Amino acid sequence: MKPSLGELIRARREALGLTQREVAVHLGFKSIAHLSDIESGNRNPGPDVLPKLAEILQVTIEELKDHDVREPLQATKALLEQRPEMVAAFRRVVREARSLSPEELVRRVQGSDPKP
Repeated sequence: MKPSLGELIRARREALGLTQREVAVHLGFKSIAHLSDIESGNRNPGPDVLPKLAEILQVTIEELKDHDVREPLQATKALLEQRPEMVAAFRRVVREARSLSPEELVRRVQGSDPKP
């Protein structure tokens, strides 16, 4: 399973030998807590931050966006708002998915591991 956006940011920062303080200063953050929150997944970088972050971490903006789960979550929320009858079904799917390993869940979603 690919890392989250925060995990990718931390891994790239560490691989480049950069401290949170160095990256936070380059991004114009007032404190390293902001970057720490992004790396831990408690906060999301704004769209204006992504290009600077990509440059600092020597990755493409597309790579950062590929690890950002906000868009699928927003799309799911919009779908459930449009189709309220799907809420109960979605809750059931989420409840069942919690009992699966990430690999097993991916296999099932991709159709290569039928449900027993």
